[in-house]
Amino acid sequence: MNDDVFLWNPLKKTDFFAANGLAISRFEKISNIYGEPSPNFPGWKNAALQGNKLLEKEFSARGSSYHEHCPHALKRSVMAEIWERFPEAVMATVSHKFRDMDDISSVSFFYHQYAYLSGKAVTAAGSSLTVNSANPSHIDVLRSNLNSEKYDFVCINDGGKSRMHTEVISLLKEKFPVKAEWEVV
Repeated sequence: MNDDVFLWNPLKKTDFFAANGLAISRFEKISNIYGEPSPNFPGWKNAALQGNKLLEKEFSARGSSYHEHCPHALKRSVMAEIWERFPEAVMATVSHKFRDMDDISSVSFFYHQYAYLSGKAVTAAGSSLTVNSANPSHIDVLRSNLNSEKYDFVCINDGGKSRMHTEVISLLKEKFPVKAEWEVV
């Protein structure tokens, strides 16, 4: 789970695992993974494109969309299989202190596409909302869904420090009135 994702409503095991025990992978609704890695792309995009090269060799198929920006279950058995089948790619990735153009995203894009293509995950529609805190209309959407049961997960991309920062903090304090012991804000 990324640091900008919030659990918006109570969750159940079935939000992450199908009845047959397979993990659920959630993908964005649009196809948006095309092209070859480039030094002009951000690291996360290059990692997806590098992962697609491995998937194409292994399955003659490529992932066409990123995973949704929400919590995902990862199965240790699938991770172990990825390490076993692609040791060079995984070891190269973990050896880099910072993102490198030749990395794969072993616990995000690559994991979910590999698990799905190998029959070790199923897909499901997500119930997530993504907003950008720098966009006033997104803040209105967040405000209108503060107590909604429509979304299980909410991602609040920070969009950098903005004048909306104070309003987002205020909304989050309203949604989550009990402060965790580690919180500083």
